[in-house]
Amino acid sequence: PSLGRRRSRSASTGSIKMSWRKGGGDGGSAPAADADVATAIVDGIPRSSGEATWRAEVTIPRDGGAGPLGKRGTTAVRGPNRIDKAMAQEDIDELVKAYKSGGSAEVRKVQ
Repeated sequence: PSLGRRRSRSASTGSIKMSWRKGGGDGGSAPAADADVATAIVDGIPRSSGEATWRAEVTIPRDGGAGPLGKRGTTAVRGPNRIDKAMAQEDIDELVKAYKSGGSAEVRKVQ
């Protein structure tokens, strides 16, 4: 039997994968070199009226470097439920800006 190709979650949700390099030698908690950040607008929890909602989702590398298997791992950070996709996109922009300026700790503050 042939094995079909599986679509990744990011492909089905239309997410955008971006990467940044750490600039300058600030020595702070800025993102590590070659850190990948994936973003997506995902379905939220419907309101009590049945109205659809959406949430920003930003996937960032975990702090602390590689684990025992040599993999770094990622953490998904989600924003609040929004009734408008444009508002969810603004949340994504804010979370990515926070990651670029201060790493995952800054993202948690903005979240």
